[in-house]
Amino acid sequence: MKHNRIRIAGEDIRNLAEAAGLALPPGAAEQLAAHAEMVLDMNKVMNLTRITESDDVVRLHILDSIAWLADFGTIEGPVVDIGSGSGFPGAAIEIMTGVPVLLCESVSKKASFLQGLQAALDLRGGVFVGRAEDLARERPEEFRTVTARALSSMPSLLELAAPLLMQQGRLIALKADPSSAELDWADRAAMKCGMSRPVRAAYAIPGAEVARSILVSTRTAPPQMRLPRRNGMAQKHPVG
Repeated sequence: MKHNRIRIAGEDIRNLAEAAGLALPPGAAEQLAAHAEMVLDMNKVMNLTRITESDDVVRLHILDSIAWLADFGTIEGPVVDIGSGSGFPGAAIEIMTGVPVLLCESVSKKASFLQGLQAALDLRGGVFVGRAEDLARERPEEFRTVTARALSSMPSLLELAAPLLMQQGRLIALKADPSSAELDWADRAAMKCGMSRPVRAAYAIPGAEVARSILVSTRTAPPQMRLPRRNGMAQKHPVG
């Protein structure tokens, strides 16, 4: 039995983006809509997202991936998005900015989806099939920007990002509402990882009553330990 494909209107995305203070580049609304449709279509056979209503996908995936750009300024490449999953925020950032974003995903089925997504939308960033630690071993200190969304605790993200970043490169982490304990821990982890204390700012998603934060940290010095550590250590036993 065939499933009817969910359709998402580019105009709806454009209107919500304008409400968030974003001016979309030509064709971006349609590309973002196509991305969301591909995620929902593939989600029928593979677990890409727990969010399955089209309106929620638009707000909680698409808008969450780009709303912060209204106040952030320029994204500098090379860029890698770690733990890309279904392509949020990495693919959406490339659509919005035109800067190629490498999508780093360790789950092979998800990585295969991301490769198909990039081909369908003519995105140029490429896909790395592996963990962030694996990428750091192959391409150390190569990136000017590392992005991550709803991936792990802030101390873990700082540890994963540090060996990927060149000096003065930035980690941009999109999170919900981190606790004061997590932020205090992140401050300690940042020092050990050669990163600056994360700076936090709130951003809003039009029509969604959810707390969202962007945390930015800059690579300022060599880490005080050898990074990356063994795969999984950053999540199981974060520094700090």
